[in-house]
Amino acid sequence: SLRLGHQYVRISLTGYSCDINDSTTFKRCRAFEQSGFDVLSFTYDRAQAPLLDLPTWTNVDLGPLENGLGLHRLIGFVTSARLFLRHRKAIRQASFIYARYARNLDQAILAILGRWLSLSRAPLVYEVLDLHPLVLSPGKKGRVARWLERFVLRRASHLVISSDGFVERFFKP
Repeated sequence: SLRLGHQYVRISLTGYSCDINDSTTFKRCRAFEQSGFDVLSFTYDRAQAPLLDLPTWTNVDLGPLENGLGLHRLIGFVTSARLFLRHRKAIRQASFIYARYARNLDQAILAILGRWLSLSRAPLVYEVLDLHPLVLSPGKKGRVARWLERFVLRRASHLVISSDGFVERFFKP
């Protein structure tokens, strides 16, 4: 951990459907760790394949996760909530919570759930690398997805984007 004044800084990277084998996940966690942060990640194994590399940080395995919506997602949320409760002290000590969003809003919602269950006051950093087609769709499912996105944004203290166009064409309007 990194000491700033009298406080130790701890990062808690909370992810949902964030594949532990995903190269971006590894790059983010390693970069934080190499910058002196104590990284705690919560990740699923989407590919259910052997790890390409072993994490050098603390990783809580949330189990396998299949693609698509359905009962397995709800079961994944319940399992995650139990693990968040088990690790609530570590989450509560985090200086900030980092949710990486690339394909869906699940990660950010689980980051908020983990923060809430742990009674953490750590700011939420929300990273958006891409917009899911669902949040762009005009139908009822699209409206629900946009409502969930606004729910997350109201609770996030920082928004990290991969394109300025996201702000100009999606987040501002």
